[in-house]
Amino acid sequence: GNELLIHHNTLTGVGEELVVIRGVPVKGAWIEHNSIPHASASGAIVQSHGSGNFNVSDNCFGTTEAICDAPP
Repeated sequence: GNELLIHHNTLTGVGEELVVIRGVPVKGAWIEHNSIPHASASGAIVQSHGSGNFNVSDNCFGTTEAICDAPP
């Protein structure tokens, strides 16, 4: 892909990868302002088959409540 924007979502699922970016996007991937039930990005948001142009910021972890705009 060229550019991936994943933002302002409420994700569900525990004990599994919720966002997986495969490969390296040309412009970049931005995963931000999402509500995620995992305690941290580790295990919830991953990049496989390469690394780079991968940005994770301003997500709320440990919740499936309404979408947040700032980290807890």
